[in-house]
Amino acid sequence: MSDTLLTIETEGTVTAVCASPTNSLQLCYATIIKNFVIRELVPPEQLSDSEIDSEDIDFENKLKPHSEVIFKQVMDDVIRQIHWDEKEIVLAMRSKVLICTLSEEESVLKLNEKTSIDVKQPISKMLVSDDHYIIGTDEGDIFVFKRSNTQKPFKHITDAADYISDMDLTANCFAATSGDGSVYIYDENFKKLDSNATEDFDFTAVRIIGDKVVVGTNNNRILIYKVDNAALPCQIVKQPAEIEFIQRYQNFFLVGLSSGQLRGLLEQPLKDIGIMATTQKKPLMVGAGNCDQSLFYTGGADNRIFVLNFGWLLDEGEQGAADLVHEGLQNGIGADQGFIPKNEPEQIVVNEEEEEENEESELTELAELSSDVTDSDDSDDENGKYVKKIIKPGHLASDSSFSDFFKFEKTEKSKKQKTREGTYGKGEQHAEKKEFFKGL
Repeated sequence: MSDTLLTIETEGTVTAVCASPTNSLQLCYATIIKNFVIRELVPPEQLSDSEIDSEDIDFENKLKPHSEVIFKQVMDDVIRQIHWDEKEIVLAMRSKVLICTLSEEESVLKLNEKTSIDVKQPISKMLVSDDHYIIGTDEGDIFVFKRSNTQKPFKHITDAADYISDMDLTANCFAATSGDGSVYIYDENFKKLDSNATEDFDFTAVRIIGDKVVVGTNNNRILIYKVDNAALPCQIVKQPAEIEFIQRYQNFFLVGLSSGQLRGLLEQPLKDIGIMATTQKKPLMVGAGNCDQSLFYTGGADNRIFVLNFGWLLDEGEQGAADLVHEGLQNGIGADQGFIPKNEPEQIVVNEEEEEENEESELTELAELSSDVTDSDDSDDENGKYVKKIIKPGHLASDSSFSDFFKFEKTEKSKKQKTREGTYGKGEQHAEKKEFFKGL
């Protein structure tokens, strides 16, 4: 079980987090109050005897790990997702994607906007590959742009009937999940191969592993589908709470839950390996690993980012950023400030039968622990078509706590909705699927 090396207090609810592609101690994040921030983790310093005796030494920061803001900018809108690679920083906002570069002028970082993509729909999810910008919307549309040409979409996919909750791409396959309870599977050229639809629950996360698609739901289940036959899941893995995200990490998956647990899922074979970390009782809405895979950043729902130590998973003799941040803390220095526990964290054993029996009381407790969003831009757009829906972070009565942060309620139905109204869950094997999912 991983310990928390550092807790970063943020200015508002965290909407996105991403790690530097080259610096294992740098991360960036965005908040609900439109801030974009880059921080650098700073390990404890080794002080000489003379420095320790000095009255001018800042012991508050010198003797424990902390983080320093190295860049901060207030944006025009809330950032919903961040991609950071060696070429660009890509920021998904309300209906526009900003493609930027980061430069340094006289030791000061500067964010330079290179170009932008306007899809004219509220954006729910973004995926950036070596060749493409892929944008999912609240309308259920998916726009695929080539990185070499952002003027018009290379593909426009309109299969989903509700918001796109997650997407994943490999060399041979592209998959997207939707709030309509569907997973849509495409080949490498974005030609549809298969799909599955059900009215029973929302699909909230997706990852592709080999010839299988791993799907998270708001019904406390992880469903595994075969790429060539997605009619019914070939495997089901129970979880104690709603799945908020699934993140590939080293040779397994990290699963963030609405209960605040971070659990592990083996790739081969696909199997739950239990709790990897417990940080809070609020949903883990965001997650990202640093470039050397020794740190994992998660949290978001209560104005905090937790820096988790996964250095113990590295190969023997290999040193990562976690070792650097942790250095000097074996004796519990800084433990009373809550940066690192003096003792090993308590092992928590989950009894799945008890979890299911007490599900209602747990959800009520979690809902009460959530705090209202006060830092929200509730202005209408130019046409007055969309109105911001103000809810609690990790609102458990909603279909998806992360998506609902940026959910827009329509004042009038679109042509697409009117056309598709009443068609959810219909397919060749609809009756068979309904019967299959009835007992879940």
